[in-house]
Amino acid sequence: MAQIGLLKDLLLGRVPDRGPDFFIAGATRSGTTYLHHLLGVHPDVFMPGTKELHYFDNDRRYREDLSGYRRRFHGYRGERLIGEATPSYMMHEWKAHRNGVAMARIGRHFPDAKIIISLRDPLTRAVSQYEKNFLQGRVSAGIADELAAEDRGSSRLRLIYQNSYDIHIASVFDHFPQEAVRFLVFEEWTKAVPETAASLAEFLGLRPLANWPVPEKKAQNDRNRYRRVSEVPPALDDASRDKIVAGTAAGRRFVEALLGRKMPWAC
Repeated sequence: MAQIGLLKDLLLGRVPDRGPDFFIAGATRSGTTYLHHLLGVHPDVFMPGTKELHYFDNDRRYREDLSGYRRRFHGYRGERLIGEATPSYMMHEWKAHRNGVAMARIGRHFPDAKIIISLRDPLTRAVSQYEKNFLQGRVSAGIADELAAEDRGSSRLRLIYQNSYDIHIASVFDHFPQEAVRFLVFEEWTKAVPETAASLAEFLGLRPLANWPVPEKKAQNDRNRYRRVSEVPPALDDASRDKIVAGTAAGRRFVEALLGRKMPWAC
């Protein structure tokens, strides 16, 4: 029955028979919700109503024949480009037998796709990741305890590993050529949104817009929307700050060499 329903949707033009053409594949807590909406307001782009489909990084959801995937793009009306935003796709899975599983799957099914990755200061991103999980009630320990748990190999968040950009970007390049990947720096592009929109349009081969529509307020993540506990996240202590900066230094150097300029990040 599901296949009959999909065929009906295809015939009626409500779901695409191809694509996506591009993926916003990273990184979490780096403005990807805004990018999802920013590109989605272009008249030649279709983005699914739900951000973060988590199809290629979920073994229970993923199927080799992509069954169930294109149904997530319901509402398609023939737009020239189709995109998807799941920022965890870029993450090089820490388990050895799952190295780069999401990007490998995307590369196998959509080898000509373009990849957009927004990178944020590893220090502020790590703190943001911690605070989100704390407010959601997923962790209760302080950030120093989380870092100590990561040293022991028992951390749920793995804050330093998640912010080691050299590991994750290298995994992306295992499956896509460098020219197919556009890197944005969160601290830069959020201060120049019109210029960023124009640059992304050129990268994706979209017609330029004289006045790019501004996404609705909901496109920006509100920190308080994650609040499920009454406590305030513990403040970042100096020792934890230094540990994150030192632990992610190789990734920062990698990004600076890749982009050919110094990043506006902690040093």
